[in-house]
Amino acid sequence: MNRLSANLAALGCVFLFLSAAPAYAALGDVVSSFPCEGNITQLGAAWNGSSVVMTNNHASGDHMWRVYSTAGSWLSSFPSPVTSAQYGCAYFGSGRYWGGSQTTDTIYLFETTGSVVSSFSATNPYGIAWDGTNLWWLGADDVFRRCTSSGSVLATFTASPITNGRDLGWDGRYLWCPDSTIDYVYSLTTDGSIVASFPAPGGSTYGCAYDGEYLWLTDIGAPRYAYRVDIGHTNVAPASFGKIKATFR
Repeated sequence: MNRLSANLAALGCVFLFLSAAPAYAALGDVVSSFPCEGNITQLGAAWNGSSVVMTNNHASGDHMWRVYSTAGSWLSSFPSPVTSAQYGCAYFGSGRYWGGSQTTDTIYLFETTGSVVSSFSATNPYGIAWDGTNLWWLGADDVFRRCTSSGSVLATFTASPITNGRDLGWDGRYLWCPDSTIDYVYSLTTDGSIVASFPAPGGSTYGCAYDGEYLWLTDIGAPRYAYRVDIGHTNVAPASFGKIKATFR
């Protein structure tokens, strides 16, 4: 083999390597999805550190919240304090969850036994997110509220063009909110400025949660689905900065 042939062969190997490299997901791309099993109308979603948790407002009378693996296996169920109009949820930590009810106009912090730890009045809550310090909730009036854990309102805003916002997710920097009327998902700053958006993967998106890498969205259409979606960034712990992932030349 002459030098030119050898160089072309080497380049061919490089081209083959590059063509085999995986494509990177972009904002709004569905990374994975699964159908939600077992009489569920998932109007809210939360991430508990290892699993996806969903509210359940099913017409059959089965209102037990569901816990799913990231692959879609139904792992367990637990009761909430109420059995109707369960919208929005968030994980508080230590096995406790926030959940809202439009029937009682209340947001609850509760154990997986259904025992209420605390609660406060919230008119028609749709979306709930916990940022580690404060609770965010969105009402049917499309007003976003940042509150203390006891419900004292610290700040409010509206965010056009959101007019039928549903559940909330918190990624450490931004709030995420699907709008079920225009079927879009929005990313917002903590003062209500929209920084990104993408078309919802389903036609009736309600639940929203962030797992540290991807956004989970639940769709209550038929069949009922959960989608894991790329949002274009991953929040990383400061300890991970400066580490070399790989080197080549």
